[in-house]
Amino acid sequence: MTQHGNTVPGNTVPGNSLPGKHRRRSWFGSIRTRMIVCFSLGFVLILVLVELAGIAGIPFTSNSGRLGEQRAETFRSLDLIADLKKERLQRLLEEFRADVHVCATNYMVEENVVQLHSAVGRLASKTQSDEQLWSLVQQEEPFKKLVHYLDVIRRTYAAYDEIEIVTAATGRILVSTNAAAVGDSVSDQPYFMNPLWSREPYTSPVTVTAESPRPFFHVSHVIHRCDADSSTFEAPAGQPIAVLVMRVNTDDIIKPMLHTGEGLGKKGEALLVDREGEILTSLKHPLPDGTVPQPLQYRITALPAVLAAGGEEGIIDARDYRGEPVLAAYRHIRVTPEWGWGLVVKIDKAELYAPLRAEITYTFWLGLVGILAFVALATILARGLSGPIRALSQTAEKVMAGDLSARGPEATSDEVGLLTTTFNTMIERVENWHTELRDQVRARTSELRKANELLAAEIGERELAEQERVKLIAELESKNAELERFAYTVSHDLKSPLITIKGYMGMLKEDMADGDVEAVEDDVKRVAGAADRMEQLLEELLELSRIGRLVNEPEHVPLGELVRDAVDLVGGQIDREGVRVEISPDLPAVFGDRARLLEVVQNLVDNSVKYMGDQPRPRVEIGALLGNGETICYVRDNGIGIDARYQEKIFGLFDQLDRKVEGSGIGLALVKRIVEVHGGRIWVESDGPGQGSTFYFTIPSAAESTEITRETGK
Repeated sequence: MTQHGNTVPGNTVPGNSLPGKHRRRSWFGSIRTRMIVCFSLGFVLILVLVELAGIAGIPFTSNSGRLGEQRAETFRSLDLIADLKKERLQRLLEEFRADVHVCATNYMVEENVVQLHSAVGRLASKTQSDEQLWSLVQQEEPFKKLVHYLDVIRRTYAAYDEIEIVTAATGRILVSTNAAAVGDSVSDQPYFMNPLWSREPYTSPVTVTAESPRPFFHVSHVIHRCDADSSTFEAPAGQPIAVLVMRVNTDDIIKPMLHTGEGLGKKGEALLVDREGEILTSLKHPLPDGTVPQPLQYRITALPAVLAAGGEEGIIDARDYRGEPVLAAYRHIRVTPEWGWGLVVKIDKAELYAPLRAEITYTFWLGLVGILAFVALATILARGLSGPIRALSQTAEKVMAGDLSARGPEATSDEVGLLTTTFNTMIERVENWHTELRDQVRARTSELRKANELLAAEIGERELAEQERVKLIAELESKNAELERFAYTVSHDLKSPLITIKGYMGMLKEDMADGDVEAVEDDVKRVAGAADRMEQLLEELLELSRIGRLVNEPEHVPLGELVRDAVDLVGGQIDREGVRVEISPDLPAVFGDRARLLEVVQNLVDNSVKYMGDQPRPRVEIGALLGNGETICYVRDNGIGIDARYQEKIFGLFDQLDRKVEGSGIGLALVKRIVEVHGGRIWVESDGPGQGSTFYFTIPSAAESTEITRETGK
């Protein structure tokens, strides 16, 4: 017996030995070894390529990898944050300008400034020193009113830490929320001079002073003289008499708006620079030398800040003021037509890509372990299973081809040999089962075929019974609903004549007791009229109840002949009203109860004539259309028309659009009931009051297109 790779004395194994000596093979000459090496290298190459593609993307495609996607997503986020902060800052500046404009143009401010100017001129001639002058000015009523108003504005808006009014003639502070500043001269300040010649709100650059080390800027606006009459103040109406100045502290107002929270990570930052690149708010990180610069004490030369201060906008991969590589979005915020601020929103690349680097490291070690495991497993399996498994595979292929008599060689006693024995036993059982199942399937198939035929017949019968049951329930529910509506309407409308009779009977009793013969006769006439009205209603209700069944056998009825008969029946009213009736030629034949269909057409024509209104040329048109196995008849008039709100209501019992028109309100209800008994439907179309109406109803065109049953005993 020969095992794979070994020889037994006296036997020769082809491909492994020659007579008399063994054939030597190199380490890489075995196909098993080549498969292990090739598959291992292929696995490594694929793993590396997949990971590289996932990280860096695929060249010349839209796939930019996780690195490119994270970079693009970060730029989108930076763009969004920068746009939002720019919009908020611009809106804030506009609000400042709007505030100073509203306050400067306030009539109370203008009037009191004029009065205070007059007081200053009056007091100046009576005092010897400026200190005494401004002390007296602060006691004037206009000064107190203005201080109170400015203080209310300062406390209300909380954005301004100081508000003052500067006189246009001298540049001295006339009124201020800071009492110590009253009388000081600011005539050389830009926030005072610029609004005087531009006549527009002015925003000054951010600055710091020895008295106020915190950065601030001013928003100012001229105050014009109002029309108030003042003999001591010579400026003409409409001329600037003062400048309103509001001081804004940037640390309190603008710095909070640059806060980014966790959106840009721990090292991300939003910073603001002026047109020279000097920082307007404190920085988040110290400089490379460890110092922490204060606002307006450090100029940033990093490219994003330079571009933003120069009026450009965009995104960039560059270094920041610390020399750290960052991704940044920069925006320019126009403060005045001449200059603006630069806004930079940035995030450190090291922090941004830290999770990706950790993922790459983890993936590398995991891939290395996987490669080693793959190589080891491939080597073990290739050495131990290639021979016996190959033979077993060949046997399996024969079985798959349909040869259930094939058996694998049981050459070894290890697990592979046991697998072969089990495989052979399984194939033997499968062969036996195949024979038995084939016979059982044939018998079972015959039984199932018969059972399916019986089941199909039973299901068909049950479905028919269920359909009939559902149909009967629906008809019963419809009848009950109709009966409820009928009973309610009858009880409501029959009460009216009964109440009339009851009322006049009481009056009759009183008139008889008084002996008033004429009143008695009038009461009797009214009681008789109410009784006649009740009799008419009862007769028409009885007629409506009879329509639940066809009293005549359905037949083919020429529609043209039926229409002419209906027009003849209402001919007297047509002639009296001067109505022109047009009947379409070549009307088709319909299938139904002739007498009932005549009632339908007669009622519709009569209804059109009644509700013609004041039309100078009244006209009624009768015609028909064919479609989908039924005839669509119509009666069209140019009368008073019907509002859309009442187009469904008019088919109810006792519903009349005009109570002044003669009739009981049952006619259209009769028409609807007759049409529905014939399996048709009826509706009305009108463009509104004064636009005429068209009544449509459908009737079967042939006997086979409908089922009309006679109901008897119901």
